[in-house]
Amino acid sequence: MLNSVRHGCLTDETVDTLQSLINKVTIQEKYKELETEGTNPPICLFSKVDPCQKSMN
Repeated sequence: MLNSVRHGCLTDETVDTLQSLINKVTIQEKYKELETEGTNPPICLFSKVDPCQKSMN
């Protein structure tokens, strides 16, 4: 499926599959849902701007 997406040769089935995988809730809502579930607490990785800025200078 990935190969067909890369080359722009999408079938109706591929489009339907991809649309079904799109999150229907915001990231914040999903985070709170996972957090209250308690089984697998969410892990968030945020990039730091400072190292990027230092490397650009």
